Amino acid sequence: MAFPIPDHLPRRSAGDTQDLASDILKEMGGVTHKTLTSGLAASWVAQLDSAVESTKISIHERIHADLPEFEGQLHMAESVQRRMGELAGHVDELGMSVLDDQTGLVPTLLRSLTAHSKLAQEHLNAQLTADALAHLIECKAQYDGLARLVESGKLPDAMRESVGIEVLFSRAPPPLPDSDVMRELKGKFRATKDRAEEELSSACAQAVVVTASALAILSPVPVRHGEHSLHLSDVLAALPASAQASYLATVRKGIVTHYIEYVLLQPCSAKTSAPSPSEQRLELFPDPPLTEDMAHRLDTLSFVISFISENLISQLDSTQGPAFARLLCKPITSGVLNHILVPSLPSSYDHLPPFISLVKSAVKFEQTVLVGILGTDSSDLPLRQWADNAGAHYERHRRVQILERTRKVIEDCDFANEFVVEVSVPMTIMVEDEEEKVLGVEAVQGDEWGFEEEKGWGFDEDLGESSKGAVALPQKQEKIEEDSWGFDDEMIEEDLEPTPAPMPASPAKAKVVPAEEDGAWGFDDDMGSSPTADNAWDDDPWGAEPKSAPPAREPTLPPPVVVSNVKQATGLAKFNNKGKKSKLNGDTSSTPASPHPNGHFLTPPMSSTQSPLTSHHAPLDNAASSSSVPPPPQPPKKQLKAVNVTNVETYAASSLVKELMILVEDLLAESEQFASSNLFPPLSTGSSSASPPGELLRGCVPAPIDLFRGLYPVKHSLKLANSSAKAMRFSNDCFYLAQQLETVASVLPNEKVTACQKQAQLLADSWYEGTIEKYCDEVDGILAEAEGFTITAEQERYDECESAVNSSLQLIRRLASSWKSILTKSKYYAAVGMVADAALSRVLEDILALPDIPEVESNRLSELCRIFNALEGLFTEDMNKPPSTVAWVPCWLKFSYLSELLEASMADITYLFEEGALVDFELEELATLVKALFADTPLRTNTLHKIMAGHPNTVSS
Repeated sequence: MAFPIPDHLPRRSAGDTQDLASDILKEMGGVTHKTLTSGLAASWVAQLDSAVESTKISIHERIHADLPEFEGQLHMAESVQRRMGELAGHVDELGMSVLDDQTGLVPTLLRSLTAHSKLAQEHLNAQLTADALAHLIECKAQYDGLARLVESGKLPDAMRESVGIEVLFSRAPPPLPDSDVMRELKGKFRATKDRAEEELSSACAQAVVVTASALAILSPVPVRHGEHSLHLSDVLAALPASAQASYLATVRKGIVTHYIEYVLLQPCSAKTSAPSPSEQRLELFPDPPLTEDMAHRLDTLSFVISFISENLISQLDSTQGPAFARLLCKPITSGVLNHILVPSLPSSYDHLPPFISLVKSAVKFEQTVLVGILGTDSSDLPLRQWADNAGAHYERHRRVQILERTRKVIEDCDFANEFVVEVSVPMTIMVEDEEEKVLGVEAVQGDEWGFEEEKGWGFDEDLGESSKGAVALPQKQEKIEEDSWGFDDEMIEEDLEPTPAPMPASPAKAKVVPAEEDGAWGFDDDMGSSPTADNAWDDDPWGAEPKSAPPAREPTLPPPVVVSNVKQATGLAKFNNKGKKSKLNGDTSSTPASPHPNGHFLTPPMSSTQSPLTSHHAPLDNAASSSSVPPPPQPPKKQLKAVNVTNVETYAASSLVKELMILVEDLLAESEQFASSNLFPPLSTGSSSASPPGELLRGCVPAPIDLFRGLYPVKHSLKLANSSAKAMRFSNDCFYLAQQLETVASVLPNEKVTACQKQAQLLADSWYEGTIEKYCDEVDGILAEAEGFTITAEQERYDECESAVNSSLQLIRRLASSWKSILTKSKYYAAVGMVADAALSRVLEDILALPDIPEVESNRLSELCRIFNALEGLFTEDMNKPPSTVAWVPCWLKFSYLSELLEASMADITYLFEEGALVDFELEELATLVKALFADTPLRTNTLHKIMAGHPNTVSS
C-alpha cells in the first residue's frame, strides 16, 4: 500500500512527467555486476544531487512567493506545540488525583462501595435467617400437633392436619427447602403420615372383611395404637382419594367374586348375624345340588345386595356411595344374564313355562334391587330388554343347539350304516290296444322292421312272444325339458315316444326300507370269463327282500306327490354322442330292438358270439353281399297306445340323512307349537321383537341340511375322493334330502326351504355327474396309454393296447360292482353307460383317426374292439332277454359296427351303408375308414362317391 501524501503538500503538475528517482531506479534494475562501474554510480549521485538542489531552490522560491502566509502558519504551529505541552502537564496532574492508591478518587470510592455491599449482605442474611427460622418454627409446631394426633389415634384429624403441613412445606422460603433441617423435618412428616395412612388402612381392613366364608362389616373400628374408635364413614373419608379408590375397587372385586358370581353360579343360602353390637356379618351356605331352582338364587342375591347397601354403601360419602353402587350394577346384570337366564334357556318346548317364570323373577329382581336399592337408571334396564325378546333368544338358542347337534352327527357319522329307499319312477310304455298288454321299451319303426319285445326293468308280467310285442311309432315325441336326464343335447322333434325306463332326477315318492348287508354284485373281474355266463341279477339289491333291521325312528313327513314327468340331467350330455334324426333300415340280426338314448330304436349289431360278415378286405360284388344279408321281415301292424305306469326302484342312503330329517321334523313341529302357544307376550310396550313367535325357528328349518351340504364334503373329503361308492351314496343322500325337503316345502312354504331343496337337488346331481365325469376321465387316461392304437401288427404294441383295453374294462366292471348296490337301476345303467361310452368313444376316435390300416392291424384292432363285448353283461337283467346296452351306451351300435367294418369287405360296407345300418357314422368318418382299409382302386373311388353323397335315408331330405 502506497504512503499517502499529506494534503498541504504540493502535487505534481500534469506536465511534470519526468521522475528522476524512478529513472535512476530503472537503470539500476537493468545493471548487472559486470556493467556496474564507479563512473555510472557517480553519474547517478550527481544526478540526484542536482535534483535535490533544484528541489531546494524550488522550495525556497515557493516560500518567498507567499512569505506572509508561510510565517503565519509557522507561528500557529509553534503555538499549538506549546499548548500541547501545557495540556499534557495538566493531564498528568489529574491522573494522579484520580488514580492514586492513597488519595485517589477511584480507590477511595471502591473501598466505600465494598464496605456498603458487605453490610447489605449481612443484613439480608440476617433477614432470611429470621424468616426461615420463623417458618421452620411454624412447621415444627404443626408437625408436633400431627404427631400428637397420630399418637392419640385421631387419624381423621391427623389426615386433615397433614394437608395444612404440606401447604406449609410448599410455601417455605427459597433457602429453606434445601436445608438439612427441612429435609429432616419432611422425612419425619412423611413417616408420620404414612403411619397414619397405615393405621387407617388397618382400620379399613378390620372394618370390611370380604372372604369366601363371610362378609363382616365393623363400625366403629378400634384403632390399633390408640384409645379411640372410628366410625367406618370417618375412616373411609379420611383415606386419600387414590387410596380410597383402590380400597373400594378391592372390596368391590371381592364382593363380585364371592357374593355375586358365587350366588349366581351355584345354589346357596345367605344369613346375617351380629356377633357384637359393632359388627354385622353375612354368611353363605351351599344348598344341596339339583334341588334348588334359579329363582332362589335371585332371592339370595337380592338379600346380599340389601345387606351391602345398608352396612357398606350407606357409610360412603355422597360421591363415592352412588358410584360404588353403579359399578356393582353391571356385574350383577351380566351375571344374571350369563349365569341365570342364558344357561336356563330350555332345550325343548316342554320346559318353557318354568323358564318364563324365571324371566319374570329376573325382571322383578332388576326393578327391586338394581333400581330400588342400587339406584341405577330406570331408562336402562338390560334384563327387561332381554326379557322382552326372550322368545327370540329361545329360538336362537334352539337353532345353535340343533346346529351343534347336527355338526356332531355329521362329524361322527358311520359310513357302514345305511338304509334302502324305495323310489317310484314314473314311465310311459306302449300297450296293445286290444289286449292292454305292457310291452316295455319296444317299438316298431315304420312298416319295415319287426322286433322282439324286451322286458326293460323286470316287470312282473310276462310280456309274451315277439309277435305280440310289435308297436307302432307315435306321430310326435314329447318335448324333453331342458334339465332332463337326456342322453343327447339335440331335441328330437318327431318319430319317437320316450318309452325306455328313464333315469329319475326327482322321483315321485320314496319309501324307506331296511338296508341290505351285502350289496355286491359278484362280478367276475377275470377277463377270461364270460360276463354273461351267469344271471347278473341273482344278487339284485333292488329286487331282493330287505333283511330285518333294528327298529329306528323314521321321518314322519308324508310322501311327496307323484311327479308324472321325469327330468333328466343335461350335465351328462357332454359324455354322449349327438343324436341323429334318422331311421335304421338294415340288419339281419334277430335280436330284439333296444331304445337308443339318442332317440332311435335300433337293432344292435352282431354280438360277440356271431361270426363277422367277412374277415378280409377283398371287395365282393353286390349280389354276393346282398345274398349274405337277407332283408328284414315285415312286422304285423297293431294298434298301440301309451300308458303311464310307475316302477319302483331302490337306492342306498346313509342313515345320517335320516337323522337329519328327524331333526328337521322336530324343528318344524316345535316352531308350529311355539307360534301357537303365545307363551311370550311382550312384558313392556317397548318390546323390540322384530319377528313373530316361531319365525326364527321356521327360518332355521333347513339349517341342518345347509350345514350338512357345507360340512360333510369337507370333513369327509378324502373318503369321498377315494371311494366311488361313497361319492355316489353322498349324491343319494342329497337326493333323499331334496325329496324330503320337497314335502317340507309343501307343509311350510318358505323361500329358504325351497332354496335348500333346490340346492340339495343340485348337489345330488353335481356329485352324481362329477363322479361319472371323474371316472370317464380316468378311463380316457388309461386308454391314452395305447397311444392311438397304432402299429398293432407288432406283438409288443398289441400287448400294450390290449393291456390298456383290459384295464379300462376292469375299471368299468369294478365301478358297476360298486354302484349297483348304491344307485337305482336307471341311475346305475346311466352311470355305467356313460363311463363305458367314454371308453368306447376314445377307442372309436383313435381308430377312426388312423390314416392307414393294413390287413393284419385291422384284424387285431377288431379283436381289441371285441374285448369290450364283455360290457353287455353289465346291462343284462334277464339271461333270457338280450342286454339293454344300446339303451344306455350311446355309441354302442357305432362301436359294434366298427369291429365288423374292420374285417368287412368293400361289398359288405356298401351293403350296410345302403341299408342305412351305418347312420351313426359321419360321412367323413366312413370315407376316412374306407381309405385306411382299402387300396386306391376304382371300386374304392365309387364307394367313396356313394358315401359322400349322403346316407340313403337322408338323401331325399
